[in-house]
Amino acid sequence: MDLDKANEANQAKHGVSLSLARELDWKSALVWVDERFEYDELRMIALSIKSGQQYLFSRTVHAVPFACTPFACWYE
Repeated sequence: MDLDKANEANQAKHGVSLSLARELDWKSALVWVDERFEYDELRMIALSIKSGQQYLFSRTVHAVPFACTPFACWYE
């Protein structure tokens, strides 16, 4: 995937740059498994706050390292 194109699409759709993810405090984020539907993959949702603004992210996890926790492996 072309990150630049994905970033532009995310910016246009949600008004948030994907690069913001690097700036968030993932250790204090609320992270949970997305169980709204039966997915064929592991989907995670995270809620984080920066400068008083709430941000909700979703991520598909394709491979989970043995020592991975939601907090340690959310943003690589």
